[in-house]
Amino acid sequence: MILSQQFVTKFAINNELSVFDQILQIAQQFCEEFQEQPQVMDFLFFNPTIIQVYQADNNDFNFLKEIKHLAQQVNPGILNDQQFFEQLWSFIQGYSLLIKNGVTTYDPQVVKVTLSQMVGGK
Repeated sequence: MILSQQFVTKFAINNELSVFDQILQIAQQFCEEFQEQPQVMDFLFFNPTIIQVYQADNNDFNFLKEIKHLAQQVNPGILNDQQFFEQLWSFIQGYSLLIKNGVTTYDPQVVKVTLSQMVGGK
């Protein structure tokens, strides 16, 4: 639990930024952490307990709840809010796993352009 609290504390989201920039900030920090501390991030986001949290779709995981809330605000409306969140979170996690597994190196421009395209340039 201490490790996850340290992670959340480190991921302070600047609420003064636009919603898109807040999501971008989260995605970039997430990718950077997967590049710098892949085992820690793998444990925090893909251990059996967290998988159960994802499956239960509860609100116990504040970090995930915040991302869902931000995603709703930039949802261009092609998908419902849950589907759009899943698309957004899948990109962030998938790209992070590619980084973790050495398939690619983190490129902030890829994250920015992809997120921008997902939200329709908002």
